[in-house]
Amino acid sequence: MKLLSRYDPVAARHLDCASRNPRSVSYLSHESQNEFIELMGSEVRQHILNEVRQAKYYSMMFDTTPDLAHREQMSEVIRYVHIHEGNVQVKEAFIDFFEVHDKTAGGLADEILRKLETDGLPIEDCRAQTYDNAAVMAGRRTGVQTRIRKKNPRAVYVPCDNHSLNLVGVQAAHVDPMMITFFGTIDKIFTYFSSSTHRWQILKEHAEVSVKRECDTRWSSKFDAVEAVFTQVNGVVDALEHLRDNPHEHSTTRADAGILCTTF
Repeated sequence: MKLLSRYDPVAARHLDCASRNPRSVSYLSHESQNEFIELMGSEVRQHILNEVRQAKYYSMMFDTTPDLAHREQMSEVIRYVHIHEGNVQVKEAFIDFFEVHDKTAGGLADEILRKLETDGLPIEDCRAQTYDNAAVMAGRRTGVQTRIRKKNPRAVYVPCDNHSLNLVGVQAAHVDPMMITFFGTIDKIFTYFSSSTHRWQILKEHAEVSVKRECDTRWSSKFDAVEAVFTQVNGVVDALEHLRDNPHEHSTTRADAGILCTTF
């Protein structure tokens, strides 16, 4: 608000009045601001849902991920065709986050159906559904997509292409022994330096780019991890040799650095 008041005279007057009259109603508390955000979010959400109802047919995308509070949050995205004054536009709109407790296929399917009912979107009007390729979502026998299709056979399941491509890359990296050793070494380099602030500082002194972690959920993370080492290979080796040859370092630190130097 203080930043906006530099460019908005109305906000500036309001803040000035609130500072001169601390007991006056200012609506600057976090409760009031959160209420404003909730009201605006609700208004935007209802506007989108009204457009979806007007379009009648829609496709849906749902995905879950844990938040910082370790609660399982499911995101809801609706795709629909909006026609206004002869202009046809395909829209993809985020609708909501909501917490889920039952991560089984039946529990997730019930949560999705319950949320669509709350939003006023009949499942009978759904023409496509897409999720990641996890068995609980994509399973042909008891997965979420199968349970949804029992409610509406016209809700065609479309697997996520990005997730499919990611799985191909991850599996390919786990087949060849040379690839397994290569990515395993990249991961051990990150673990070695990141597990100690002292070792991380030594790395920063020898390399301009910090090493990164690779993971299986995003293939791009493997590229980033390899690129960080590839562009600074000499610096990483220098840091490892420094830790290996320094007599003041702990014996385990020197031994691990020596092993990584040999493997690297």
